[in-house]
Amino acid sequence: MYIRGPLLFSEGIHYFDLMKKTLLTACVLSSISMFSQTIVIWSENFNDTTLLPANWTQETFATDGGWLVNDDATASSAYFQIPDADSLVLYTNDDDCDCDKINDLVKLPAFNLVGVDNPYLVFDLFYLQATFSGYTETLELLTSVNGGMDWDVQSTLSSAYEWQTVSVDLVEFAGGDVQVALRYNDGGGWLFGAAVDNMMLVDVDPTDVDASLSEGNIGVFINAVPAVVAHYSNYTTGSDVLPIVAITNESIAPITSFEVSFNTGGAAVTETVNSVFIGMGETYQHTFDEVVTMPSGLDTIYFNLLQVNGASDNVSENNAAQNIYEGITANANKRVVAEMGTGTWCGWCPRGRVYMNYLSAKYPDNFIGLAVHNADPMVVAEYDAALGNNLSGYPAGLIDRASFEGSGEMDPVDFERAMMERIADNSGIEISVAVNLLSDLDATVTANVLFTNALTATYKTAIVIIEDEVSGTGSGWAQTNYYTGGDNGPMGGFENLGEVIPASSITYSHVVRKVIGSWAGADFASTSSPEAGENFSWSFNAPLEESWDVNNLRAVALLINSINGDIVNAAMSDNLSVSVNELEANEMQFSIFPNPANDIAYIRLNSEIRADATIRIVDATGKLVTEQTYYSLNAESVVPINTSSFSNGLYSISIQTNDAITSKTLLVNR
Repeated sequence: MYIRGPLLFSEGIHYFDLMKKTLLTACVLSSISMFSQTIVIWSENFNDTTLLPANWTQETFATDGGWLVNDDATASSAYFQIPDADSLVLYTNDDDCDCDKINDLVKLPAFNLVGVDNPYLVFDLFYLQATFSGYTETLELLTSVNGGMDWDVQSTLSSAYEWQTVSVDLVEFAGGDVQVALRYNDGGGWLFGAAVDNMMLVDVDPTDVDASLSEGNIGVFINAVPAVVAHYSNYTTGSDVLPIVAITNESIAPITSFEVSFNTGGAAVTETVNSVFIGMGETYQHTFDEVVTMPSGLDTIYFNLLQVNGASDNVSENNAAQNIYEGITANANKRVVAEMGTGTWCGWCPRGRVYMNYLSAKYPDNFIGLAVHNADPMVVAEYDAALGNNLSGYPAGLIDRASFEGSGEMDPVDFERAMMERIADNSGIEISVAVNLLSDLDATVTANVLFTNALTATYKTAIVIIEDEVSGTGSGWAQTNYYTGGDNGPMGGFENLGEVIPASSITYSHVVRKVIGSWAGADFASTSSPEAGENFSWSFNAPLEESWDVNNLRAVALLINSINGDIVNAAMSDNLSVSVNELEANEMQFSIFPNPANDIAYIRLNSEIRADATIRIVDATGKLVTEQTYYSLNAESVVPINTSSFSNGLYSISIQTNDAITSKTLLVNR
């Protein structure tokens, strides 16, 4: 037996938090009592003995006896923890046994359904439907009409991470005889198990229907997945969002259609949903076709459930919901940093890649992604260890190293939701980063920071070198892919690729190559309680490696609050690529004085060589402020720059001479 790592569920992603009902027998009977025409025909709660009930039989290859009866504590094991039950439960535990449970088949007694119009089997279920080491467990409910000689799959049961009451339709067997069985299959691997309790056979009145509008929300459609992701507290003003409702069946009779509406204070938008099947305790998510453009500021969206199965709902008190949301504007000076743990060995990690690329494309001016590799050829040991101390599995990561809903660690699917909490922040800090290449394998990275507000914390700086389009040869470069075949849903095209993507067929982006100044920031580059208008500039030597492609390298500057460890702001340079002419041009440096400037600054080339030069000035948002070409400049030439109309802040000044470009930073502070 070996030690297992993080638990990986076959579902992979939960795009919408469906409500899960924990219904034990008392709750179910209470629900049934509301509907006088629904009759309990048979029940079994397993509480009389730790033996299988009378007239129950089983088949198994397992050395532990297969399906057993005991209390939840005895039935549980290290990786299969059964939640509290009312007493004894029926269970099979593959985690504890690690034996052959490829066919754990337990058979219920035969049912005579003569005179029964709408039979349903109802029971409580705890079952992970999990994947581990490439194996996935299954749990099926089988039926037989010939005394158990032949079995058909009536229902393939889905995961239930808490006790959840499920119902299985046996209407096709009304008026005759049927036998039911449960079959657990560990797929030949070492998996987890299943537990059931409080089984009942009921004759349902189909008109006894109660649906609840259990949640109303809005979400963002992500085409790369594709899916609608909800539960953001904020959305960017002007973005397109989609209203979403969750309809939960609170009764035994299935819901096959419903009518629902939403409004934002104006005319309601109504849609009818047909050809659905929502069983007892199940929740169905409906996304409206109507797109809503996010307004600025706070607003409320109202949802109403109008009809169920073509008629009014029996219970109307739970048919309405509302949600308050806020449209925000991204701060042009704010960069949100996602540090994501990943690895080529991790079959779920293509999900992280897809979401990092999605956010980089959607928020090019506000998002910085750092892919921190673990146990593969791209690992940076210091960074991997520091981030790994904050993660319990892969892929997962941190957003600005801040805490959201009580936790810093989150799945990549939640990166954008957390990003919306930070993107509008005015941290009181503007930051830029510049790179001077001294040679093909050596560079100087300079971080410039302007404190626009007076702050009380202590700040440190770290520099991270990242690379895009990274590739290599050898087995360590191949990417494991659990999305192959589409069984775990679409994932940016990875569902069309193999279970192992060869190294020759894949490249990696946002890859952390080097950290300068340590994960927590450089002690020698700290500043405490800066005043408004203070400017700091720190330079770091950045040796490069020959195997890196300078055309795909960028430098990221992180400004870190050393008290709580949060990244308060960041900046990312352009690619580090330069030509031979540019390296030579770096010898033709220029100076800016005074810096910081008030109403005027001066530029002088530090060279005796005369050259035509184009001077460009760009503000911190990337907007071009001014551009002008000057002729025959050298060290005797001084170019004045009128900064009296400039807003306070950082500006990038670049000078292009003879197809080469050199840049510096100017602080305007009046």
